[in-house]
Amino acid sequence: MSITDRLRHTVTDPLIATTSLINDSVAPLQPNGAPDTVGLVEQLLRDAEYIQLHGLPVTPNDLPALIDALEHAKGRGLDDRKFFLEDILTIMARSPPGSSAGKQLQKTVIAMLYNDLPHPPENYLGQPPTAVPRNQSGSSPAPYPNGATPTPLDGSVTATDVTLPTVNGQPEYAKANPWNFRSADGSNYSALAPAMGMARTPYARSVPAKQAVNKATLPDPNEVFERLLKRDKFEEHPGGISSMFFAFANLVIHSIFNTSHEQNGYVNNNVSSYLDLSPLYGSSVEEQLRVRKSDGTGLLWEDSFSDTRLLFMPPSSGALLVLLSRNHNYIAQKIFAINENGTYQNPPPADETARKNQDEEIFQRARLVNCGFFMQIILGDYVAAILGLVRDGITWRLDPRIAIRESDNAVSATGRGNVCSIEFNLLYRWHATLSQHDTEWTEKTLATLLGGKDPALMTVMDLKGAFAALSQQTASVPPSKWEFGGLKRNSDGKFADADLARILHGATAASAAAYKARGTPEALRIVEVLSIMQSRAWSSCSMNEFRKFIGLKPFESFEEWNSDPDIAATAQDIYKDINHLELHVGLQAEEAKPVMPGAGLCPGYTISRTILADAVALVRGDRFMCDDNTPANLTTWGWQYTQTDEKDGSYGGMLTRMLFTTLPDYYPPGSAYAHFPFMVPEKMKAYAAKMPDNVVAKYDWNAPATPVGPVVVVRKPEDVRNVLEHPEVFATASAERLDILTGNVGINPTIVRHALYTASTTEHAAERFVDLTKTLISQSAHKLSSGRHIDIVGDVLNMLPIHWICDDITGTGLKTLENRYGPFTPTSQYLAYSAASNYVYFNTLPTEDWSLREAGLKIATQVTGKIKQQIGDALSSVFNPLPYFHRLTESIAALNDHNDPAIAALCKELQSRDGNRARESLAASVFAEYVPTAPIFSKVLAHVVNFYVDADRKAERDAIVSLCKSGRHAEALPYIYEALRLDPAIPTMMLTARSSATVEGQSVVKGQRVYVSVVDANLKTQSFLKSVPAGFTMEKAFGLEPRGLLNPQYFDKIAPRVLYEILSLPDIHRHAGNAGKFSRFTDVVRGVPQIIYCTDDSQLSPFPARLDIELAL
Repeated sequence: MSITDRLRHTVTDPLIATTSLINDSVAPLQPNGAPDTVGLVEQLLRDAEYIQLHGLPVTPNDLPALIDALEHAKGRGLDDRKFFLEDILTIMARSPPGSSAGKQLQKTVIAMLYNDLPHPPENYLGQPPTAVPRNQSGSSPAPYPNGATPTPLDGSVTATDVTLPTVNGQPEYAKANPWNFRSADGSNYSALAPAMGMARTPYARSVPAKQAVNKATLPDPNEVFERLLKRDKFEEHPGGISSMFFAFANLVIHSIFNTSHEQNGYVNNNVSSYLDLSPLYGSSVEEQLRVRKSDGTGLLWEDSFSDTRLLFMPPSSGALLVLLSRNHNYIAQKIFAINENGTYQNPPPADETARKNQDEEIFQRARLVNCGFFMQIILGDYVAAILGLVRDGITWRLDPRIAIRESDNAVSATGRGNVCSIEFNLLYRWHATLSQHDTEWTEKTLATLLGGKDPALMTVMDLKGAFAALSQQTASVPPSKWEFGGLKRNSDGKFADADLARILHGATAASAAAYKARGTPEALRIVEVLSIMQSRAWSSCSMNEFRKFIGLKPFESFEEWNSDPDIAATAQDIYKDINHLELHVGLQAEEAKPVMPGAGLCPGYTISRTILADAVALVRGDRFMCDDNTPANLTTWGWQYTQTDEKDGSYGGMLTRMLFTTLPDYYPPGSAYAHFPFMVPEKMKAYAAKMPDNVVAKYDWNAPATPVGPVVVVRKPEDVRNVLEHPEVFATASAERLDILTGNVGINPTIVRHALYTASTTEHAAERFVDLTKTLISQSAHKLSSGRHIDIVGDVLNMLPIHWICDDITGTGLKTLENRYGPFTPTSQYLAYSAASNYVYFNTLPTEDWSLREAGLKIATQVTGKIKQQIGDALSSVFNPLPYFHRLTESIAALNDHNDPAIAALCKELQSRDGNRARESLAASVFAEYVPTAPIFSKVLAHVVNFYVDADRKAERDAIVSLCKSGRHAEALPYIYEALRLDPAIPTMMLTARSSATVEGQSVVKGQRVYVSVVDANLKTQSFLKSVPAGFTMEKAFGLEPRGLLNPQYFDKIAPRVLYEILSLPDIHRHAGNAGKFSRFTDVVRGVPQIIYCTDDSQLSPFPARLDIELAL
């Protein structure tokens, strides 16, 4: 452990814990929970710890760049070899989160980068068009080919005489305003200039070419390629960037560039100037409709996309685009299932007009979410890799969307629109970075297209002829039938997950090539030649003119442009004068930036400076990325889905989530291939090894293994029972995950049960639960004119086990009316317990595994530490007064002696055992026994209350009350079982075969997973109200492990009594509004129905958050 790590662990961390405890203890009581606040001292300590981890934001080495900026920023331009921008970016990245200075600096930098380009553009290659705003008459400025019928959501057409009817000029569907959705062609993105940036309109020209150069004296493009651009040898990317980065870069580039043909003068950009995922959705209504099912669900055809250009590129780009297509369908299915506004019909309406209306809205909302997700990948993964943030373990991100006020207090506008320029078109031709694998693929593919001809001998006409023939072939084939990269579609229309994963794993494992002169593979010679010809056809500015435009110091010599003597001399021989150096060639052959803080991509210096300005313009100019990126437009869940999670192990990345979601069997939890897809794993591992706290050990750095077999879905009752009744053959992940949370110290449930499962202990627990239920109901009830109102789930059932465990088992100080100085609110503890429970019992997909595990580790550390402290195992091998000060503070702030009997019983069990290991194991066993099952216990009772609170089940409700009132609690249990049969607390389970077996007629081998549908099986079993079968257990019937409150010794005594206290309330009935029903929906995972709950902010959860009931006064 380094000195810095030791300092943090022995001084900073204990001080932070102590100040946090004091701050939380003196915070005001918020009965329903409130966000945690951070005190001033605690914040200062956290800031100091952040600087310890990431280094000082400013160092003396930054002074030369600062001096140069002060002297020359408004004169000759910045000397980018002094790294002023990199220094500023490093200062922002290393500033503590929430730093006022860091926030203000980011606003300044964003404004500077945005203002690098004129908004709107001052010049175009051709006449800029005007567009007809929606719902106004007029002709389209860009006619649709082949007689395609546009929809009202295409901004360039009128909303009359189309398939979707309107009322008062607006579409009827779900009361949605089409202005809130993206048009197919990119029009109407700007309220002031509706045609700005739309597809099939001219490029902008940012820099006029005023350098007098005789075109007749310009060098032959073939000579330029041969001498300056052709790859001499492959060099790995110095920063460890993988070829996956450039596969994604292809999608970004092709979203905003698609130049019209030569006969049109290369004037028009056939896609919009926005990050609207046009390679997936298309740039016209006709293209859009070809990829859509239009069946009322908003879905795309399986694994389809719109842009044929991707068919002719290395397959990793196509594979990523397929995942974005799947992501759209995942989003659309969720929006449809959640049905936030209650307007969708499932199945979709039979009426054609209504069905089209519904399909249109779901599709458009899903498209907004998917484009927002795409933007977050760009900011969280793509730009982060450009700046080297992930490599350095930094979660800070450059955010072009932030609100900014100018020095005169005027608002810096967002959503003004954007138009891509020819200069940036030339800038993004990154052929030199092609990996060795992709180079070989390109050579082979081109040779095939040319009938065996050597690609090095290819002519311009050869290339155009080959692509024209292929384009003609695909024009007659629907996108749902397209194939690429040698992949074949399955019978369901999809590509095999294994094939897509193989391509993407390979792209992550393969190093990209370094940016450099003489770096472009010879197979792309003709492409580079065409680029040079195109640049000249545009009369592009020179390299120095472009540098002046963006505020950089012009080069005074070729040696200053590239310090390699051979490259500089060659360029000198070709161009004679540095001011005659062409923009495209100058950008591609410029000396590359070294790896350093703030620099991860390491292209030429000029490219490095300008791509940030372009990224800011693309995002800040798009109103759908800024002001219209709202929960109202995306749906609340959709908006949440586009938010990054800094605690998911990817350091602010977003692509990880899509890989886990779309290929869950091929990206296991903790895989470096998923968390760092833009970094070569062995290179990223070397970087991670330098990070504190042994971060490198948290990841699996090996290539993901191929599953031993497909997941087998089990639905039949007898097979489900067979799986659940044989844990020696089929194992859940709960035991392994409990070991992970408790540090693998050894969990021994026997010792805890022997101490705390006695008849007197469980009977006392039942009495405590009755008292707690009455207290929480009394404290939570609100008077209404019609009676009393209670959130019986959020305020009562979810809090019950929290109060009991904290008071009677762990001794955790809760902030309550009786203990106002407790440091922990019941709500915060419930959320922590729920995260641990979710990780242990519900986490069947890798998407949230990391964040749930880390949250579970946090609460496990809190609970086990408290238990160990109370049983006398708090001594440190090295004396350090800070932990003792923390303990003293805690004992004063959180008086709680309710758990003295539990601690005494546990200490008694330790008398026959000795050593630190035994105490560690005991504390871990207490956590494992009580904490993860507590939220499930609450969920079970919530499901039962929800089941019997219905008016049509009053007879059963009265029967439960009568039985419990007379003390016949055991006879009430079948009513609980029946509610759980029809509404199980754990509807599905993922298990792994420990040995070969047969399930539902299918053979499974060791290591193969089976997905058990408890809900399907239970619907086909007999009612428990008729009889409870011999040998019944909730574990066998419902998959509920008998731990803690779910153990029959607790459950059978407590559950009926709690239900009695609730169901016997006078005139109990549902609240009339939506709050009187669970906010949940049925999801389908691997073909199996699964009930998912929505929290108040539309996060998805396995646990109910609210159920309002009303009572008589």
